[in-house]
Amino acid sequence: MSKGVGAMTKINKKAIGMTVLVVFFLLFSSILRSINSENYLINIGRGPLIFAIYISMLSIWSISIWRRMMHSHIRGYLLGIAGLMLFWIFVRTLKYFPFNNIEPVNRWLWYCYYISMILIPLLSFFAALCLGKPENWRPRRRYNLLYIPAVILIFGILTNDLHQLAFAFPLGIENWDSHYEYNILYYFAVLWIAGLFLAVVWVLFKKSYIPYTKKWVWMPFVVMGIAIIYTVLYAIDNSKNGFGFIEMTAMLCTLTAGVWESCIQTGLLPSNTKYGGFFDASPLGAQIVDEKGKVYYSSKLSKPIAPNVFEELKETGFLQPDPNTQLHASPIQGGYVIWREDISRISLLIKELQNTKTELMDDVELLKDELSVKQRRLHIDEQNRLHDLTVLQIMPQIEKIKKYFDFASEAEEQEKYKLLWKINVLGAYIKRRSNLILMAEGQETVTIGDLARCIEESFENLESGGVTTDLSIETTCDITPKQALLLYDFFEAVVETAISELDSLSVTLKDSEKDFILSIEIKSIMEQISLLDESWKSEELASLGGHIICEAKDKGIFHISMYLPKGGETK
Repeated sequence: MSKGVGAMTKINKKAIGMTVLVVFFLLFSSILRSINSENYLINIGRGPLIFAIYISMLSIWSISIWRRMMHSHIRGYLLGIAGLMLFWIFVRTLKYFPFNNIEPVNRWLWYCYYISMILIPLLSFFAALCLGKPENWRPRRRYNLLYIPAVILIFGILTNDLHQLAFAFPLGIENWDSHYEYNILYYFAVLWIAGLFLAVVWVLFKKSYIPYTKKWVWMPFVVMGIAIIYTVLYAIDNSKNGFGFIEMTAMLCTLTAGVWESCIQTGLLPSNTKYGGFFDASPLGAQIVDEKGKVYYSSKLSKPIAPNVFEELKETGFLQPDPNTQLHASPIQGGYVIWREDISRISLLIKELQNTKTELMDDVELLKDELSVKQRRLHIDEQNRLHDLTVLQIMPQIEKIKKYFDFASEAEEQEKYKLLWKINVLGAYIKRRSNLILMAEGQETVTIGDLARCIEESFENLESGGVTTDLSIETTCDITPKQALLLYDFFEAVVETAISELDSLSVTLKDSEKDFILSIEIKSIMEQISLLDESWKSEELASLGGHIICEAKDKGIFHISMYLPKGGETK
């Protein structure tokens, strides 16, 4: 490995002590195997003792895996590996005692070794794939296809007596233990074991790199290296006085467990151990207590909880003893976890937010006042605008009223009456014209009824001067505010032009297929009267697409009409 490579975490003293103990029992068992005693009881008793040592070590490791593993599928795979190793030790013990001289049972037990030898690498590969994955993650279903060649290899080796494709016996099957040769199925099994072993090495290699420290978890590879060295040396010399001093089955089972235990101890494989240390080092002031409040675990920053406070916490789950501290309690199996939370920064932020809220409220009130002033100013401006607009449009009538008042001050009584009558007619127009302006500027709808009421009020004042009037409405079509203003202006202009010679006045509001029509018929005692010129407000009429037609129907009868297209302005 490159310079600077180191372990993910230091192996603690407990792990080192357990390693020394395992090595001791492994050597002790090997010494028991090598003893050749003439005492029958010793020879009979050492086999079960060795078996008990192996089984005990593997059982203890299996129980620890069950308790420590958080990842459910890794736990399942490792327990499967432990079960296969227990099975391997079991059939190995049966082969040598009591079936060492019983044919063919001892040979079948030998074949059974390969059940564990073929499946342990496969389960190890599955477990390696789960490293670094979420707790409920499992390999994809397609990986289950690997069980098919595993089952074929196991079945082929277990039925070797029928075909001898794994082990051949040139001297006869009865001499299998003294001389046998490896055949093609055996080499397939070796390739299977070696291939999966390399796959496990590769997966562990990829997942053992720690990016943020640029280090590698090297301990599992040390154990694998020992396993490779032992296997090679055992193949060279497997005698009891050589490298067969430690039995291969026990050694490989121990090293297999050692690989996964090193992954646990270095943190590559997460477990739920060392939580007491984590809890003690926690920056939270926390405690784990039982139902009565007795403390079992406590962090360095925790403080004692009074019994009455604990009882209240059990009921509410939350307390705030002071503005800067909160106490929380959450039930767990067998008790509660209680933690103290420093909320001084939150309290400060809340205070700042409250101050900000107050400032914003003041700003909002100020903005409301400013808006109210602006609204009043806009309202006044709008009123002034409407006043100016109205005055501008009714100014000719106002000027006429002023002139009539000037004349009335010097006129005879009868002439004065006529002048006042004309002033009333102009006043009615000013009132109704102003109302139409307000409706138009306020974007209100102006109907035929509104226009008719304007004309009717003018008629009332005309009738007070002896003029006969008649209004006929023969349409219900809609008109625009501009059209209403222009039509009423047209009516008033005709009245003002002919008012001195009027005898009767008839107005008709109607429509044709394309136009809206206001027709005025005037009867006068005079044979000739002044009427509007057809060029009256020509530009405004042109913008609306309208026109005026004047005609004399008979002596003293005159007719004038305004035509406006339906729909408003022309394009």
